Parts: sequence; structure tokens; C-alpha cells
Amino acid sequence: QNARDANQVYTVSLQSDDDFVNINPDFEKVVLQSKMLNANVENGVIERFDGTLGGAGGGGAELVGGVPVYGSDFYVRVQQLTVRSTAELMDVDPTYDEKIKQTFTEGWGFGFKLNDADDVRPSTIVYVKGRTPDNDFLLMGGTTRKNGELDAFVTKLVPPAPTPVVGQTSGSTVADALQDERTHPTNRIDSTTDRDETVTAVCLPPADAYGEVTHAFIVGSTSPRNGPSVAYMLKMRLNDMSTEWKQQIPSYHVGSHGGDVLGEGCAVTTYGSMVYLAGTIEGGSALNIGGASKDITPVGGRTDVFVVAFDTEFGNVQWAKQLGSVHDDKLARGGGIKVDGDGNAIILGSTRGMVQRSRGSSPRLPSDIFVMSLSRDDGSYINAPFPP
Repeated sequence: QNARDANQVYTVSLQSDDDFVNINPDFEKVVLQSKMLNANVENGVIERFDGTLGGAGGGGAELVGGVPVYGSDFYVRVQQLTVRSTAELMDVDPTYDEKIKQTFTEGWGFGFKLNDADDVRPSTIVYVKGRTPDNDFLLMGGTTRKNGELDAFVTKLVPPAPTPVVGQTSGSTVADALQDERTHPTNRIDSTTDRDETVTAVCLPPADAYGEVTHAFIVGSTSPRNGPSVAYMLKMRLNDMSTEWKQQIPSYHVGSHGGDVLGEGCAVTTYGSMVYLAGTIEGGSALNIGGASKDITPVGGRTDVFVVAFDTEFGNVQWAKQLGSVHDDKLARGGGIKVDGDGNAIILGSTRGMVQRSRGSSPRLPSDIFVMSLSRDDGSYINAPFPP
């Protein structure tokens, strides 16, 4: 959403020139892997605990496990939209093709793809307000794929001139129509061979005394080919897109290596002194944050939810919390964490167990939604009637 005009929003979407024509090879791999993992297959929806890249989960015939069924060589479509006024919506009847009234009108739009990537998959976009409107830009995070390896990236999307630029992705070829990092400065998150990196969330601190946002916090996961995923958070300077600090959150498991830890959301406190990393950890494993880890024990079940608090200046861990039930517990897709006016963490997620209320003893309970406050001081529960 535009920080200067609440009626203007921006979207990023996954695009391909051969949608609904060719089966996506990644989709076939997901199906095979899910079947090997004895995943639940029902009505074409394949359930995977991690929700795959970018925090996108399965649902519907066209998207399974976060991987589209059709298409290949994906790029990003960046689109400006304006909310239509109530008066306009009341006066305009929907067309035959629309079926319903269009609540947005399109402004400028363009395609984007990193020049050496096979695929570019966006996961998040935020509006960064500068000292003046001319200094505003969009900050997008996502994942690229090349030769089967995944790399994370963060890009400063520079809006086009005020004159609307519509349909820039309608060139004679995709290569002719797309913009890349020559126009939009990009930072590749450090990666090495045989290690996949993803970006799932970006959050911003408050503006400084001059009204400028100078840093951003980036959240994602690092996944070695033969080991569990590790969540990370890094602080990035926006002027040159360099990394100021980076912290990783692995896991441990008594008697074996730890399970996957997926960084999925972040939020900065009101005064900018602390930043929260939230995500999902594989059940049976516990967060490994050094000396404080002795106080963290796995809850059980297939997945738990976690929150780690860092100081924003140096990235030191202030406290960590792992919570859940003996069933499945997940952070909400799209981040699942906010802060209140006092800087406490507000987390949103789903559970099939007894989080915040007592339930029956069925081996697989219907999914509940939970909203919970965690104290900024130590992560203790605030106003929780039935703490996990």
C-alpha cells in the first residue's frame, strides 16, 4: 500500500508465457516428493508441512504446495492499482465478462526478471517512503532459480515516470519486454553451491528524524541439500543494499540432527529498538540459539511456531519462544506477526491441538485459528486464557 495514498496499492505476481499449456516440471517433482513423504492427497491438493517457497501453501487445482501446475520460465509482473471510489462503483455496472464489478483500476505495470535466472518467484513487496515522493520506491523480495539451485534476492523497484505505462510485458518476446537489475538495483543474498536460499518477508523500521527509512530487515531460510533448513534474519542498508548483520536460527534434536526451521515473517517494534523473526519449526526439534536454548523444549506434533526477538542495532538475541501442541501448529501465511503500540509481538496462526483452549482428544482435530500476544520483555504470554 502506498504510504502517501491509501487508495493506491502494488502487487507482484508470478507470470509465464505458457500458462495452461505445459505442465510445470517443478509441479511434477512436488507431486513425486509428496507421495514419497506419504503426504495427504485429496481433491488434487497436496499437503506439505513447509508450504514450500515464499510461504505460499497448497490450495485449489492451479496451485499445489506453492508450485503452479502450469507454466515455466516464470518472471514477475509488478502492477500499480488504484481503488475505485464508492460513487464510481455504484454508477458502473459490471460487464458481461467481469461478472462482478472491478474494484481496482490498473495504472503502470512492467515485467521483471534477473538476467541470469531461469525463474524469478516473488514472495513479498513493501512500499518505502523517502524524504520526498521522488525518493519513494518499492522493495521486493523473492527467490530465483538457475540450473536447479535457488538464490534469494531483494530488489529496489524504481517506479516509472508519472505517465501511466501499461502493458510493458506485451513485447514481441518476453526478453524484449522485461526489465532487470540494470534498471532496478538488486542484492543477492549470500549463497553457495549445494545450498538453497529463499526470502519470505521484508519489514521496515520507523523513519528517522529526517523522515527517511534507512534499513530493512529480511527474513528467509537457508537449505543445504543434505540437511535441515535454517531460518535467518539480516539487516540491510537501503542506500547501497549491503548487509549490516545476519543471524541464523538452526535447531537441535536429542540424539540426531535438528529439523527444518523456516523463517516466515518479521515485525519491528514501534520505536525501532527490537525486531521479531517468526516462523515454523519441524516438530520434535527445538530452536538452537546458544546458551538460551536450554530453556527451549520441543512441544511435539508435526510442527511448532516460534518467535525470536533481536535488538535492531547489533542483531543480538533478546529472547526466543517456541509454542504449539502435540498436533500441527503453523504460523499464518504471509508473515503471521505484527506488533502493538507497546512493542509486544502479536502472532496469528492455526493449530489442530489445544492452543489457548481445551479441546477433545481426537488424534486429528479440526484446525483452529489462534491470535496471541507475547511480551516484548521476555516473550511471556499476555492475556492468554489457556497458554500452550
